[in-house]
Amino acid sequence: MNNKITLIKDRRKERKKYKINSLLIKSPEKYKVIIRRTCKHFYAFVVKNGLTIAYVNTISKDGVKREKDLRRNKVKNIALEFSNKIREYNNNINYSDLLYDYSFCSFSGCVLTFINTVKDVLKK
Repeated sequence: MNNKITLIKDRRKERKKYKINSLLIKSPEKYKVIIRRTCKHFYAFVVKNGLTIAYVNTISKDGVKREKDLRRNKVKNIALEFSNKIREYNNNINYSDLLYDYSFCSFSGCVLTFINTVKDVLKK
């Protein structure tokens, strides 16, 4: 997955781009995990040196929407899928290598559940 960062269209696109780049410059050794949550969707991707390493969202690959509600089990499954993609990319990535950015997220239990699940998986 050597794609350049492609951000979901948003009126705050430029601010997001700037924020991602500035944080990557500040912590180049970290893998930057960007988490976004709207009322219907939850998505996260991890970036290193401008490359997207893993991406997961509440819309499946075939374009069919998964259940809209973001219950805890659903977010845990998304987090497990995400952690597995990180492991596929590099099995040595540890939880401490990740730098989280959920600044454009209205903070919620979903974000916390997601982060804690990824933490548990990558600590093993």
